[in-house]
Amino acid sequence: MDLTTLERLPLWIGGRAHAPATTRYGEVTNPATGEVIRHVPFANAADVDAAVHVGGGGVRRHGARRPRCAARAS
Repeated sequence: MDLTTLERLPLWIGGRAHAPATTRYGEVTNPATGEVIRHVPFANAADVDAAVHVGGGGVRRHGARRPRCAARAS
């Protein structure tokens, strides 16, 4: 397969596809054949900052919840 025609996958942040700020990509290979089938972005600091910004609200909401008791006394 021609490596120049392989699909470059986006980053998924907050449940949506985002174009990465990075220019570095890695190869995804089919383990059965060793064939390179996709390229995935190696997130850089700007990509991580975007994910933290989007995901921060979920952490605050989750942290505000009280834990439930998993075990009940019988």
